[in-house]
Amino acid sequence: MSTNPKMSAASKYDRISPIYELIDLPLELPFFRKWRKEALSGLSGKVLEVGMGGGRNLKYYSSTAQITGIDNSEGMLEKARKKAREMKNVNLLIMDAEHLEFPDRSFDYVITTFVLCTIPDPVKALKEMRRVLKPSDEADSP
Repeated sequence: MSTNPKMSAASKYDRISPIYELIDLPLELPFFRKWRKEALSGLSGKVLEVGMGGGRNLKYYSSTAQITGIDNSEGMLEKARKKAREMKNVNLLIMDAEHLEFPDRSFDYVITTFVLCTIPDPVKALKEMRRVLKPSDEADSP
């Protein structure tokens, strides 16, 4: 077993990717679905979703949003790719949240849902998210 926490997290999510949404379903239906719709449906412009997972948020984004989704698990991204197949406004990439490979001020919005607890250094990831986020006076308004 790997002692690298980044590798072990990705491996864990690769292994559970086929059943992850079933595990999550008891909370998704009564609680999270409404919250996702309210939080995401009004966004437009360039959106980065950190921790895309299986793509549960995809159906809530507006077609005017240009979504870049990242995750460190190929298994989870494969699930998201299936959901995004018909969407022309989605780009999915394997990437580490602690080392975002984007220039400063690249995105109007950065979204992360239920992900920070899975990142080995969440403060570093949050600093990276802030780095790639445009200041509010430069961002598109919903």
